[in-house]
Parts: sequence; C-alpha cells; structure tokens
Amino acid sequence: MGSENWREHTFEADKDLLLNNKEGLSLEIKKGDTLRLFPYNKRFLNSNGFPEYQSENVSQIGILIADEGDIYPVRYTALFDVPESEELQEMIFDGNITSVVGDTCYELDGHDEKGFPSWPMALGLV
Repeated sequence: MGSENWREHTFEADKDLLLNNKEGLSLEIKKGDTLRLFPYNKRFLNSNGFPEYQSENVSQIGILIADEGDIYPVRYTALFDVPESEELQEMIFDGNITSVVGDTCYELDGHDEKGFPSWPMALGLV
C-alpha cells in the first residue's frame, strides 16, 4: 500500500529532535524541517522492514516520513508536546477531545478524520 492512499498530516518541526528506533537507527530533525506523518499502518511497516512494530500499541505509533524520504516509526509523544494533566482532564470531562495532531476527535477512544488517535488513547488512558 503506497502512502498516497493515506491521510497525511504535514507540519514543520517546532524543535530539534533526535529520534532513535528499535533497529538503532537515528533520525535527526531540525527545527523548521517539513515532516509528513501518517497513522499507524501494520501492512506498510511490515513491507518496509519494520515487522517488530506490529506488536506495538497502534494508538501510540505513527509513521514519519522526513524531507529525504526516510521512513521512521515514531511515538507521538516524541514528536508532539503531551497535553498537561489539566488539559487531559478537560478533554475527558468536557468532551472537547483533540487528536495527537490537534484535530477534533468525537470519541475519547476515537480517531480524527485522518485516522490519528485522541490524546487519551495515544497515552493509554482509555
């Protein structure tokens, strides 16, 4: 399955990051780099040499594609600032739920229209 069938979230990195994956590979991200993020896709990860990610919690991992085209499974918490506990409580009690990419989710244990999980789901709270 090619990435053209997925709903991507494109954004610029707001900070420098150094990500490491299970294979010991590192990806250096510089502030301002354009990144493409896709929701977890088991078939894609397996066919691109990342079969060990099939057992991961699918709500916690996305697929990052950097400027150079490097494919990198990544935890959402490594890319985005995790909401404070007060914000998470508001999401849970008020129903204003956001996904890891900032879009609206209509269920606490749901996904946004692009397929990204809600923050409570990505953090394993639901």
